[in-house]
Amino acid sequence: MNYYIVATIITGAVTIIAVVLSGLLQNSKTKWRIEQLEAKQDKHNKLVERMVAVEHRAKSNTHRLDRMEGSGE
Repeated sequence: MNYYIVATIITGAVTIIAVVLSGLLQNSKTKWRIEQLEAKQDKHNKLVERMVAVEHRAKSNTHRLDRMEGSGE
């Protein structure tokens, strides 16, 4: 009977260690994936900022051309 108790304790300890190690590994993988997503998000945000500036310049240029065409007539 004592062998069953010892085997149960050892099995439980090994199970706990395996669960903890698995959790730590999964946590580090999740952190890495979040960092990768943040990098992609930063690239996207920079693109959006640049496009807003381009749209603003295009609108300004359109107004300028409209004024030039209007004054030439």
